[in-house]
Amino acid sequence: MDYMVAIPPNIEARPTPVGLHLHCWGGSLDGGYGWWYSYQKLGTTYLIASNQVPYDWWTGYHELYYSGPRDEQKWKQGVVRPYSTARMLSFLDWAAKKYDLDLNRVFTAGSSMGGSGAPMFAIRYPDRIAWSIGWVGVHDPGNTPQFTGSYERVYGDKSWGVKFEDGSPVFDHYKDAAFLRKYPEKEIGFITWSNGKNDGAIGWPQAVEFLNAMQQTRRPHIFVWGLSGHGQRASMPADGGERIMPIDIRLDRSLPAFTNCSLDDDPGTATTLKEPKEVTIGEEKNKDTYDGDPVGQVNLYLYWRSEDIVDTPDRWEMTVGLTAAAPKDQCTVDVTPRRLQSLKILPNQTYKWNNTCEGKVIQTGAATADKYGLVTIRNVIVSEKTNRITVSKKGD
Repeated sequence: MDYMVAIPPNIEARPTPVGLHLHCWGGSLDGGYGWWYSYQKLGTTYLIASNQVPYDWWTGYHELYYSGPRDEQKWKQGVVRPYSTARMLSFLDWAAKKYDLDLNRVFTAGSSMGGSGAPMFAIRYPDRIAWSIGWVGVHDPGNTPQFTGSYERVYGDKSWGVKFEDGSPVFDHYKDAAFLRKYPEKEIGFITWSNGKNDGAIGWPQAVEFLNAMQQTRRPHIFVWGLSGHGQRASMPADGGERIMPIDIRLDRSLPAFTNCSLDDDPGTATTLKEPKEVTIGEEKNKDTYDGDPVGQVNLYLYWRSEDIVDTPDRWEMTVGLTAAAPKDQCTVDVTPRRLQSLKILPNQTYKWNNTCEGKVIQTGAATADKYGLVTIRNVIVSEKTNRITVSKKGD
């Protein structure tokens, strides 16, 4: 296996952030993964890349893959193992020592095949990946119009029922929505991704299902979509554009999950309409075979500050706000503190909260944690002026 380590020219501080860049179909360690992300941000950022061999979409392949032709009976007796992710993590650990990399600030990035692997990687290895960005990826290998066969070449046919190494059906293990719902209490990093509504090869319904699971399980995310097909690009938070992550997202620092924002557009349902409908984008007319908004976003205009987070055994505080690009100067959104470092949220316990803007308390209330130990503050007002959200134990 070949690997590449790209060293930024002006390292400002060590240890240094690093991105695992996963290339697309036909790409290589030299390119095909989007950009060298955050090249001149966060004290500069290292890039690690490798060639994808075999084409398992940066996941794993059957332990008998190199033992001859695929055989249903033999493959049913074996399992799929995460060889690709394991070797990338192994190389990362080696590189971290050699180049003094910050293992608390590792991210994954990619496009198409790499845009499939990047969030799959982050969701299943949340103790290693702080955040992820992926363009036009697959989120359900068993339900993508043109690429299920590619996964079957390395997993075995869907009808064979081959297992992942943990005993779960492999196509279920790598279905992002199902994995999130199976482990709702599991902390993951921030994920930003994109899909094209008219990307017939990747498929739109599976992208909506992934979004629904992210919202319902209250994970940190941004999703953008449109009618740019397989060229639909993902966006960074805090008006960071496509290439620069402006927020210092770390494994050892909490972050918020935003859900049900009043500025969210409507992606529609994860099913096709019986009859296509015409929609107008600018001066162009397109045939849209799905309901909902043809172009849109979820959580794109919301951001938070990582430099002034308070996370103690008794209290959590965070500054959140709307970017200048937001269509309104105020919105409402549900906020769930995630990846807490010190404050321990106990199931079924009630916590008090308040929302301060320009030194004045504008909202206050109480919220009860669910059975997973997650507390969600409903209908929080967030504005361009920024808001300070505080959660504390009741009675403090």
